[in-house]
Amino acid sequence: MGCATLATHVFLDRIMTFVVDKDITSFHKEICRLCGQREPSMWNLFEACDNNGNLNLPEKIFTCLNIMVEIGDGLPDQICAKCMTVIRCFFEFRQQCLSQDAMLRKSLLAVNMLKMGGCQMSTKTVLSFSENQSDINRSCLTRYSV
Repeated sequence: MGCATLATHVFLDRIMTFVVDKDITSFHKEICRLCGQREPSMWNLFEACDNNGNLNLPEKIFTCLNIMVEIGDGLPDQICAKCMTVIRCFFEFRQQCLSQDAMLRKSLLAVNMLKMGGCQMSTKTVLSFSENQSDINRSCLTRYSV
């Protein structure tokens, strides 16, 4: 039995044990929508915001995980601090990767166009594009180093 299968069985056993004592709606009010853990500090998915006050968590969850989170869908509507941090960091990393990819493609196109025109572009010019890109949020790298 793989890790994912074992985790699923453990989670289902936890649900069934809980359902015997309470109804499923009560159970959903006590667990994180993403990890299924009970944590003392939870935030409502539709009210939580980041430091700038502009976080749309359901959209970020869908963008990063392809999981649809909607008000009144019958599933848990809260998220734990760990999952909130992971989603925020993953979203920032994704945005940086997309930005870097666009910049690299744009610089490659510029180099190829110059070559077709018989011009030469120095390596220093191409590298300067990359040097101007911002770094990934350091707190994310520290907490979730691979």
